[in-house]
Amino acid sequence: AKEVEENTARIQKMRDENRDEYDIRKQEEVLEESRMMIPDSGRRLDEALQKLVDLLKESDDIDPEDEVVRQANEIISAFPLYAEQMESKIEG
Repeated sequence: AKEVEENTARIQKMRDENRDEYDIRKQEEVLEESRMMIPDSGRRLDEALQKLVDLLKESDDIDPEDEVVRQANEIISAFPLYAEQMESKIEG
């Protein structure tokens, strides 16, 4: 999202400075690519988080004190939907 904002501002500045239309169009292409990356990145993040949750939920021999497991739980806790899934395993 930050990249989209930066590219949008860059394009507006180029327009304000009456820069070459070709350069502006190229920057608009970069902006569109940035916009397309956001949903794809979100989808890949969702998939990775779900795999991490599934791995932790399915493994009975994981030591909750293990540093890697603690880090995984910290990552999951940053995303409420996935944290709820882990809480249901702990409670259930």
